[in-house]
Amino acid sequence: MKKIALALALAAPLPAFAQQFTGAELSAELSYTTGSDVFGATSYTGAMEFQVAGPFSVAGDFSFNGYRAIDSNARNFTVHGIYDTGYDIMGGVFVGFDSFDSSDSTVYGVEGKFNMAGASLQGFLGYAEGDRDIKMFGFDGDFSISPEIAVTGIAAYGTRDDDDLARVGFGGKYRFAQGPVAYGEIGRISNDDGSENYLTVGARVALGYTPGTSFSRRGIADIFRGY
Repeated sequence: MKKIALALALAAPLPAFAQQFTGAELSAELSYTTGSDVFGATSYTGAMEFQVAGPFSVAGDFSFNGYRAIDSNARNFTVHGIYDTGYDIMGGVFVGFDSFDSSDSTVYGVEGKFNMAGASLQGFLGYAEGDRDIKMFGFDGDFSISPEIAVTGIAAYGTRDDDDLARVGFGGKYRFAQGPVAYGEIGRISNDDGSENYLTVGARVALGYTPGTSFSRRGIADIFRGY
């Protein structure tokens, strides 16, 4: 409970500063793996970000990943503290609560983002402590090839006492005239027991002055599909 209270406290209104809503997003997606361990997942996510004072912002995001084939689900709620340098570089810290069925962990770490004309790249270094202890890091980015179309990529690696995890994926997204985004990704996930290809398709709606939020989700199941 103390860990949840800490995350909520970071996201709570700060009366000493004037908060300004900057962006939010909602998304839904379907994921499937191929090979001997075929399974599907349905995911729902949401996020919201506020500027609290000058270059400082706070964002909160949640995710729900349901796995019907194994009657399980994973949930995550994370708060990000963000500093914008004003030179196309952002830095931040994050802390969150992660749950997979009855296994609970606290996730925390540091993250950074670099924006350039038509492209962005972000990375993180994090830890999960609790029922699932994992050290993890990763990168993801996108590159616009037109106002409507962008290509995306992600790579992540994690390690724990009895397993190593990895994910590599490439995809694309298309922004419709009224704002919704359709996206897809193909990639490969692996651990010490083997590896599987995966396919993800989804849709996202972003709102706000700067639509969406600054950083990606940091839940274990969000980073390492299905783990």
